[in-house]
Amino acid sequence: MPYFSMPTKDQWKRDIGFNQLFGFHKKSPFPAMERIGRLIDDYDTESKRGPQADAGKLLQMKFHMLAACGFVQKYGMRPEKLGGTPTSLMRQAIYDLKTYIESTVRPILDPTWTLGDFAIENFGRSVDAHDQSRDQALLTGGILQWFDDAERARRKLAFRGGLAYRWSHVDGGKGNLELYDTDTEGDDLEDGGSLYAMDQQGHIYVHGANAPMDLLHSSFLAGKAVLSAGTIRIVEGQIVWVSTKSGHYKPSVEQMLNLLERLRVYSVNLDKVTVLRENYQGGVQIFPQSPNRFESCDASKFLKARQWPTGVQPNSMHIPRT
Repeated sequence: MPYFSMPTKDQWKRDIGFNQLFGFHKKSPFPAMERIGRLIDDYDTESKRGPQADAGKLLQMKFHMLAACGFVQKYGMRPEKLGGTPTSLMRQAIYDLKTYIESTVRPILDPTWTLGDFAIENFGRSVDAHDQSRDQALLTGGILQWFDDAERARRKLAFRGGLAYRWSHVDGGKGNLELYDTDTEGDDLEDGGSLYAMDQQGHIYVHGANAPMDLLHSSFLAGKAVLSAGTIRIVEGQIVWVSTKSGHYKPSVEQMLNLLERLRVYSVNLDKVTVLRENYQGGVQIFPQSPNRFESCDASKFLKARQWPTGVQPNSMHIPRT
């Protein structure tokens, strides 16, 4: 039945059929459903704080619920992408949840905006005026490379079973789906990893091979805003580590959350992923393939805490020199 308020976790379990036969302890059948349930639980916990509830955090959770619901609806009949097949009860509950959340978000949207525009405005990052001016000068000088739609498609990751692939794009069309590997692709521009950017639809683009012109984070979306950007290392399809190291976009904790939420929906096992943040206070080198200016944490712990998991301030992806 339609929702007129955000469901609780127990209500959600009932609505997707988890109270039938198996009780309330049945695990979600695939990661996107797991994320929706977890976000509903986190939303309930935060909203119960009353006047102390973080309105920005609640809004971001709604956005991630919408993204996960949209992903399930789009690929509901493609278990190789989704990691499972939703039941009819799940499909109805997802439709009802998405409809309810959209009804609460639409009134605060600019009439010309899509939900993607809303996400970029509230949770994304843009290139500042100084770097925009510099980019234009580099473009005019024929030094900077910006990707068009065709070039962008060649660099888009596709996920199957939690592993990252990329289409070979032979003779102007899609060729074979091949496991992506940072080293095999020759992507070693940033501390042993590739540059990446994530657009408002949650598509992740990577690149780092030697190019005839300079490649920057702004190259992927031709200077447009992103939901996340930084560096990423992938070995035989398995994401090893991610960062938000980008001088153009200067991503924050919010943008790392955008990335991790999307990777989990893509069935990536975050227990095997490390998050790096720049640490200019020195310290012991923790991550062997990166300079010691990075501090590391487990991606799954980051996502669970929705912040840098140590809780030590500043809650930032960049610790300045003290």
